[in-house]
Amino acid sequence: TAVRVQPVVRRKKIVPKGQRSSPHPPASHPPEASIPPRLSDAPRDSFSNEANLPPRTGVPPGATPIPVAPTSQPGGRGPLRTDPDAGHRGPQLAKIHFKKGKRLLFRGQNDRALVELDKAIELDPDNIECALFHAWTTLQLGNLGGPELAQREQQIELLATRALGVDKGCGFAHYVLGQLALRHGRNEDAYRALKRAVSLDGDNEDARRGFRIAERRAKKK
Repeated sequence: TAVRVQPVVRRKKIVPKGQRSSPHPPASHPPEASIPPRLSDAPRDSFSNEANLPPRTGVPPGATPIPVAPTSQPGGRGPLRTDPDAGHRGPQLAKIHFKKGKRLLFRGQNDRALVELDKAIELDPDNIECALFHAWTTLQLGNLGGPELAQREQQIELLATRALGVDKGCGFAHYVLGQLALRHGRNEDAYRALKRAVSLDGDNEDARRGFRIAERRAKKK
């Protein structure tokens, strides 16, 4: 009998799934740079709100801030300095110019007196007595006539009345009212006003002179 040859069967080797090799080897890549590990996120409470941040001064902590230069005056005349006593010195300077103006007026130096009285009024515009001296000095310069003169005399009389409302012992106000009355022939009014002026201000030679004139005129009647 013939012998039957059995075919040789090659069994496929079973390789575990994790150990199977790829038929295509991976391409070679350059080594990647080392990446630092990622920092963990800060807690949400650690972030500062904008309202809690300190003001931005531009100066590092602990450093000395640069002083700010003072504001300069126009024309490069140095720093502008505020004077806290300027409001108090105004009336004081006004009194100085006022006294100079009165002294010059009584000496008959009307032009120079007007300069000082201008300064006094500029520094203390609410001084009624100073305004009265100023108005009377402008009248003595003799630059007015006609309606302007009459209007100025009315203004002066009003100022004198206001000055007496503030201080009844204002001798110059009595003197002015007496002189105006003497100009317009009201001799009795002039006599009373100038007599009062002399009693309050004995150094006013013009008041003495006007009083003597008013006294003579009053006796003639």
